[in-house]
Amino acid sequence: MGRVDRFGFKGIAGKTDIHTIEQEAKMDSCPATTYEAVLQSQKDNPAETALSFFMLGNEFKRPFEFSYTDLIQNVNSCANALHQLGIRKGDVVAMVLPNLPETCFAMVAAQTVGISFPINPLLESEMLKELLIESRAKVLITIGPFVKTDIWEKVDTIRHQVGGLEHIIQVDMSVYLRGFKKLVVRSLCAAKKRGNSIENQQVHRYESVINSVTGDSLNFTFTAKPEDPAAYFHTGGTTGRPKIAVQTQENICFDCWSTGHNLNTANEDLNVYGGLPLFHVFGAMVMLSMCWAGSGHLVMVGPKGFRGVGVLKNFWQTLEFYKINVLAAVPTIYGMLADEESPLIRDIQLKFAISGAAPMPLEVMKKFKSIAGIDILEGYGCTEGTCMVAVNPPYGECKPGSVGFPIPFTKVKILKPNQEKGWEECETDEIGAVCLSGKHVFKGYLNDGDNQFIWIDFKSDRFYNTGDLGKMDSEGYLWLTGRSKELIIRGGHNIDPLSIEAPFYEHAAVELAAAVGRPDERVGELPVVYVQLRSGASATAPELQAFVQHRIHEQSAMPKEIILIDTMPVTTIGKIYKPELCMMEIRKACQKALEDRKEVLNIDVVNSKETGFTVCIKVNAGESIEGIERVLSSYSFANKIFA
Repeated sequence: MGRVDRFGFKGIAGKTDIHTIEQEAKMDSCPATTYEAVLQSQKDNPAETALSFFMLGNEFKRPFEFSYTDLIQNVNSCANALHQLGIRKGDVVAMVLPNLPETCFAMVAAQTVGISFPINPLLESEMLKELLIESRAKVLITIGPFVKTDIWEKVDTIRHQVGGLEHIIQVDMSVYLRGFKKLVVRSLCAAKKRGNSIENQQVHRYESVINSVTGDSLNFTFTAKPEDPAAYFHTGGTTGRPKIAVQTQENICFDCWSTGHNLNTANEDLNVYGGLPLFHVFGAMVMLSMCWAGSGHLVMVGPKGFRGVGVLKNFWQTLEFYKINVLAAVPTIYGMLADEESPLIRDIQLKFAISGAAPMPLEVMKKFKSIAGIDILEGYGCTEGTCMVAVNPPYGECKPGSVGFPIPFTKVKILKPNQEKGWEECETDEIGAVCLSGKHVFKGYLNDGDNQFIWIDFKSDRFYNTGDLGKMDSEGYLWLTGRSKELIIRGGHNIDPLSIEAPFYEHAAVELAAAVGRPDERVGELPVVYVQLRSGASATAPELQAFVQHRIHEQSAMPKEIILIDTMPVTTIGKIYKPELCMMEIRKACQKALEDRKEVLNIDVVNSKETGFTVCIKVNAGESIEGIERVLSSYSFANKIFA
């Protein structure tokens, strides 16, 4: 029968196409709510496959499949069940789940009846507790006891401490196993502690609550409006402590609709590879919401996504089997995929390979293109912008190192402070603060205290200050140059970490490189670089120093030390987590400065939203701390000294 495409997007080759879209596109074609987006896709394509799912990478030829009719029935059932449990507009449904069909259904269902809040299941129990309390979650959907994961055990240890959490719904992952494996796993899970209902908190099985209601339609009046909060997402920022961003129905629908204009959906199928985590906006928006709003086919590759058993090993075969033409991933994943080339591949139909979250090494781009035959489209997004903000044009010039054009109907301004005007726009190629305005820009953080100093009023528009530094070139391409909080400040001179890191990525042995500031009592900070080598490659710090010697064009940016490490600290989506490296450098600087102080027993560094980095120093009881305070006064970080 073939997929019906109600949008007819033609793709983007340059700024002229974006201008035409902004002049001619009918805004009323953008869905008003996430439920209406999925419902319309079901009406257009009731029998088309919406979702394919398999547990292990080598099982890609035997998926569990859901048509768009199956999809809307599952969403209706979940929404009706949540409503039956008392969820109403404004109530929060938290999800501590891996990538499962139920995760997808529950996200849309929660947004239909209340607010969805997907939470990273890899977080430790204390952080899970903090997020559940801060969000005031009334229902939590998570998995029951299962093999090789402690998600339920973490939830079980803290659930009684979360006031207002009235219901916990457990998903059974074993339904996606087959044969003897299913019997064995269920037997092992039966021996685990499932958890009982406690006072003011009931525990349910997902299948039971779903089967207790109808899935033919919603059994309550659907009242969600575009301006209503639809989803919470937590974002770590540079302090390490998550903030909760509030996204509206309009934010989500508009971001997916505007981003979709980049694709030629009028003439191409929409088969999307699903390897990103759904608790992150990159996975929730570009991978899931945009796909289903466009009546696409999402191929979800197991609970752990790209990190799953056999997923990368079978990546190219999976692409070929499902005729995947849209892929979204982060640079570290593309680097690993480029090393998983298969000689068996004959028919790759990949058309769009989108990257975000971190800078893309040029060598990875070249190697991936030699295999897949297409450019990686480096883009830029943020949780506060719902997801996508800019991307290189799929049908135009892809400029390596840039993040392309802002998506249609999005204003991106590069601003700098002005004592008289407050803010002024930077010149072409001048670096300043990257600021956003548009229907996809969030309304703020849940905790109002986090909303201070994030908005800029400029020329009658309200802009969100991303905290990123960037520039706009003469052709309208956006270039990111670093994070304002990641700048290395040496003697009052700002050093862009990317200007140091980029030359390291030119070395064939380098997998990851991260430049951070080492505290220095004389000049404030000195640049150092942490390097993770590629598997099987070898290089020494002196060799790397010689390699970058003439490639780093600013003498003050030359690293004072190159540190080789086995594993770079990264976030759950593969982005380098620099705060951990900064804490290591602060600790080393303090240890060196205080090495002659016998009264010092221990030195530790913590990172918090309120105070940033703080050095905690334990001393012998009764000892004077004046000497320690005098030494530490030369540094900019906070400190606490205690016996």
